Amino acid sequence: MSEVAPANSYKAKEGREIEGVTRTPGLTFQDVRIKDANPGPDAVYKEFTVAGESFELPNSWYFSEDFAQQEKEKLWSQTWVFACRVEKIPEVGSCYVHNFLDHSVLVVRSAEDEFRAFRNTCRHRGNVLRPAGSCSKINNFFCPFHGATWHLDGSLRTWPYEFDFPHLEEEDYGLNKIALAEFKGFLFVNMSDNPIPFEEYVQPLREMLSDIPMEHWFPTAHMRKRLRCNWKLAKQAFQEAIHSPVVHPQARDFTLTGGTQIDSPGKFTRRLINPTIVPTDQHDRVLDEAGLLEAVFKMQGIEPPQSALDGVASGMRARDIMAMGAIAQIKEATGIDVSSRATTAIIDPNVYHIFPAFHTNVTANGPFAMFYTPTETPDECYFDMIWFQEALPGSPKPPHPERIDVGVDQTWQECAPDQFLGAVGADVLDQDTENMEGQQQGVKATPDGVSIFANYGESMIINDMKLLKEFLDAP
Repeated sequence: MSEVAPANSYKAKEGREIEGVTRTPGLTFQDVRIKDANPGPDAVYKEFTVAGESFELPNSWYFSEDFAQQEKEKLWSQTWVFACRVEKIPEVGSCYVHNFLDHSVLVVRSAEDEFRAFRNTCRHRGNVLRPAGSCSKINNFFCPFHGATWHLDGSLRTWPYEFDFPHLEEEDYGLNKIALAEFKGFLFVNMSDNPIPFEEYVQPLREMLSDIPMEHWFPTAHMRKRLRCNWKLAKQAFQEAIHSPVVHPQARDFTLTGGTQIDSPGKFTRRLINPTIVPTDQHDRVLDEAGLLEAVFKMQGIEPPQSALDGVASGMRARDIMAMGAIAQIKEATGIDVSSRATTAIIDPNVYHIFPAFHTNVTANGPFAMFYTPTETPDECYFDMIWFQEALPGSPKPPHPERIDVGVDQTWQECAPDQFLGAVGADVLDQDTENMEGQQQGVKATPDGVSIFANYGESMIINDMKLLKEFLDAP
């Protein structure tokens, strides 16, 4: 690979062609990765490019009541939706009620290593069995209206006045089952009677993430905010990096935007890798390795340690020095050795997406998950953020934290817990979400207008919206 010099992609008029796609004239993630102390396997970190064509989207997709109704009927009832982590239901009999739109789902640990999901409704006359959002340990499911009960596997336990129902067969009494799948500690449900098989749906993420022990994560904080914007606008803000120079100026000196890698490894899966601690492509001033170190530590409000400066003086890259420091910190804090993982998996945002509305950042130095839920109006949505820490295999995990609800007129920082949240903290979330209400107002102000997208930098959005169109058979 020929040497590529840093370039200001923010102001660039022309790019360079890479595998038939016009890309940044400056550094890409692959240019950075090839020099990493641990570049990781090509099978995982290569490019899965699906981009290269112009795309426009009717603005009405973000606010139309009719379109939202189509999504409700044809998208959310047919796709795999994140329900909860396994830590939410830690014991046999633990049950969590997950509600979205008109759906209410009972998610239960029915045996030590077995999870099931059922519709939260009595087979008699439709009463809900448990309240929305409740999470507790139960011995069986109980209808508080007429008293029917069911075993944890959904089979009938007792039915009052059963003699008076001679017209029903035994199978008519069981709870309505819902398709459920476990993915590295995350539980997903699908409301369809004939869902796309989950392994086909997430292909090839399970193999790509085989070295990331997400099943050993445990939640350290969970926050939810109701946003005055459509769920797609909230999600799309985290599906590209080209907003960074304006929205996240604190990181301009040491991150790439145009060089961010945008992948579509499968029909329903996406990935974004944003290279950090590298010469910037956001402006003309390019820092040397010592300058990069100083900029990163300055953002953290501390001076670079002498050992790091000595490392740069000896010819090491700031990126590798920061990776070594993160490895040492994680080892000291958790006892976990992550030194065998790729450099990018230590320090860069490595965000994996599962259509339609789930993201997880698997970076060792600050893993988290995001998911988005539509509300009764297309003009608002719920945005959830869960931060994680990795635990040693076999060690006990602390209880799942209580969710913190952020008021629609509150900031994330106002409500954030005191403990350190991770590289993406409440301050970054405030930066990311403060434009969303204005964007919702803007698309409504041009009802006959369209949104346009960058061929590569916003290709994740393009591919998701094409998939949405396919589900809805929309023009």
